[in-house]
Amino acid sequence: MAEKQKKPAPPQDEFRAFARGVPMSGHKARLVVDLVRGRLVKDALAILENTPKRAAFYVKRVLRSASRNAESLGGDRGLDTRPENLAIKRIVVDEGVMMKRWKARARGSVSPIMRRTCHISVILTPWEKPAPEDDEPAETILGPVGEKVAGAKP
Repeated sequence: MAEKQKKPAPPQDEFRAFARGVPMSGHKARLVVDLVRGRLVKDALAILENTPKRAAFYVKRVLRSASRNAESLGGDRGLDTRPENLAIKRIVVDEGVMMKRWKARARGSVSPIMRRTCHISVILTPWEKPAPEDDEPAETILGPVGEKVAGAKP
């Protein structure tokens, strides 16, 4: 008999959360997920707070869960896992199971009703601030027309 292979453990700097069977079609949830993909967790939560879509509630719930997973596990791993230092590495909406129902129609016929569900998966990773390039100063102040102002103090 063949032995079952174990799934490899996730990398030490990734934190995950999943929501299974969210009662909404994947297409509707993807519209909201596209707003926050690749952003910092703090910024993504602010966007979701002000998004008037029903899917924002479920995406925000999964994002908070992943953030709390990072807080609880990141301290053990020696990582800075505050929400302002976490970025969304991957966020995906997959189709879930369809609950199939029937609705009675005229003349003894029926029409199908497909109640769609979806799965939301989030992977967070610590965000590292990019270092300034050597040829550019660390902070630049722009003038009224967008020109760099020489000698301005930040």
